[in-house]
Amino acid sequence: SRFRNEWFTRAITRGTGMFGYLMMLPSLESIPVDDKGRPTITGTTYSGVDLAFSDKARSDWNVIFTIMVGDDGHNYLLNIERGRWSSAETVDRIIDTHVRYGSIIFVESVSAQRVVIDWCNDKKADVPVYPFNTRGQGETHNKWHGIFGVEMVAAGLANNKWSIPRSGTADDPGPIDPLVREWM
Repeated sequence: SRFRNEWFTRAITRGTGMFGYLMMLPSLESIPVDDKGRPTITGTTYSGVDLAFSDKARSDWNVIFTIMVGDDGHNYLLNIERGRWSSAETVDRIIDTHVRYGSIIFVESVSAQRVVIDWCNDKKADVPVYPFNTRGQGETHNKWHGIFGVEMVAAGLANNKWSIPRSGTADDPGPIDPLVREWM
């Protein structure tokens, strides 16, 4: 296995109470601030979109996964959303995600991805949407790429470069969000 449970445990421990009573962050405006009013974490936000356009009960989910790469190089999980959304609703959710987090959006490169980008542009949403190729060979094969893919997530977790949010405190941790559990 590329991932070890103890890596996730450390990331959850670091993330416990990160957003106060919230399990995940509804928007960047919800980031806690220090006693001088400065955000406790700052960085660049990214959202990855995994498309699955089917409303059948056994079909895959559309997923929007948002992180912040902190100015310190640390990765902070901000939010995970999933649903069996229509194409139009998916585009609206991508635009909403960009508005709430200011994130740069990467959409899985499947045939529907071109439509998603076109719709965002047609709505004049000014959302930075880029393709992310998960298939192919060599440099275009990002799913297992050492910098852009699953390998880098595993390396980051192993090297304590992730914080996964959990409500509560170190003495009284809250539950782990069900979508975080599924991701893990």
